[in-house]
Amino acid sequence: MDKLEKYYGREFVKDFIYKVALLGINYLDMKGFSLGLTDLDVDPKVKEEIAKIVEKTEIDVNKMIEKFNKGELIPMVGRTSEETLENMIKERVAKCLNESMVVLENGIKESPALDMIRCGARGSMVNLLQIVGLIGQEMIMGERIERGYYKRTFPHFKINDRSLASKGFVAHAFRDGLNVFEFFFDNMNSRESLMDKSLKTRHSGYMERRLIGALQDLKVAYDGTVRDAANRIIQFVPCEDGLDPSKMTREGVNVKEIARRLFNAS
Repeated sequence: MDKLEKYYGREFVKDFIYKVALLGINYLDMKGFSLGLTDLDVDPKVKEEIAKIVEKTEIDVNKMIEKFNKGELIPMVGRTSEETLENMIKERVAKCLNESMVVLENGIKESPALDMIRCGARGSMVNLLQIVGLIGQEMIMGERIERGYYKRTFPHFKINDRSLASKGFVAHAFRDGLNVFEFFFDNMNSRESLMDKSLKTRHSGYMERRLIGALQDLKVAYDGTVRDAANRIIQFVPCEDGLDPSKMTREGVNVKEIARRLFNAS
């Protein structure tokens, strides 16, 4: 830089640096990473494939419901027939989302959104699927939506209707737009997520603070007992088992080692 100033002068160098900066900004404006609605457009064939997956899922779920209504559904161990049905439907819906995600990922070749996801900057394939493919099953407390009117979520559904549409399944994506009932279901799920994040974080943080305040003066004395600041014994053996949690590992039953000891002992 000093040599440039010596040969061309300070003003020329300042002007040169300014113009190089402008050139870089203009280049980034034209070639830099950006994301718009058109970058989220997908091939119509991809949407058709996803629509077929959703249609197949609805058919399978309706068959499960029909078997349940006829009393032919075999309940799982420790579950009622109704709980078994709900569990099977949730598994089928999860499979639908996984299949749709594979179709979407194979169908999008180049997209800034996909680049952003793959490099780990922000978002996931689930987010992209919800924008351009389908949103899927909305959940409340880990279950399909039940709350609403008497034995149904909305008054236009039949009583005891267990179909996907009546229990919070959203077959459309944000890019295409939701109908009124899908929008309501999505808002129910969003509100639960928002309240969980604000309330549970606060409660768990307050509990940790109280625990730290209650246990902050405890220590393991030289005689192996746990004592507080007043030298009162809280535990005769640390953790009541004398084991160091930082050196413990969780392992399964080592059958080979047990057999080796048994046979060697005999």
